[in-house]
Amino acid sequence: MGTVKNFRLCVVLVLFGLVSLVYSAENGTDGETIGTEALIKLGRQLHKPMLTLIGMAIRNLHKCDQWSEWTPCSATKLGYFGSQERSRSCFRDNEVTVENDTSSMSNIEHEYKICEGSCRDDYNMTSHGYCMKLVEDAKTFDEAQKTCVTIGGHLIRINTNGEYLDLVSLLSEYSSRIFIGGKRQSVLSDWDFDPEVVDWKSGEPSGRNDELCMYLHDSGRKKADIECDEKYGFVCEIDV
Repeated sequence: MGTVKNFRLCVVLVLFGLVSLVYSAENGTDGETIGTEALIKLGRQLHKPMLTLIGMAIRNLHKCDQWSEWTPCSATKLGYFGSQERSRSCFRDNEVTVENDTSSMSNIEHEYKICEGSCRDDYNMTSHGYCMKLVEDAKTFDEAQKTCVTIGGHLIRINTNGEYLDLVSLLSEYSSRIFIGGKRQSVLSDWDFDPEVVDWKSGEPSGRNDELCMYLHDSGRKKADIECDEKYGFVCEIDV
């Protein structure tokens, strides 16, 4: 009686695996995830070598490489939705191949998912919804601007009090000065950007002819002017 039950169980599991395989082939889903790995795991847990062998046999019918990493979300703003994609190569023994033509030996499977816009992985999402990145590698003002552009953002320009509070929080364990957006052509000209929500440090701006770039002082995190060729850390930001 026990032999009959085991035989029926095996038949059911084989049919389940085959259905999973057909479904994955028609719908582009991962057939191994649906049935085979679970079957192999179950066989090992129950100490049933036959189940494990059946699962491995089914898996071998659908030979695929590992999935690639998910692509970045196509949505780059908070509150917007986009898509991500990953792919893998699958090989099947029953395909007819042409000599020196590897294209006929595999096909590419694609998988997609919906994603919500957010900060890039190398940026920090702040409590007020800003995307900031602290760069501790000291650079001149112009170098800092170029670096921020290279990594997808711009040198931070503080527009709101919430943005300023988030920046101060980001710098809580960083005790040095940082460059922020703000530069002028001469001591008599206006700043191309002046964060009104940030107070000037006492005695600043100095009025010196050679101090044409803006930074946040390490004490009190108030703004001040400095020579643009000085080298400080800086914060990049992505607009969201």
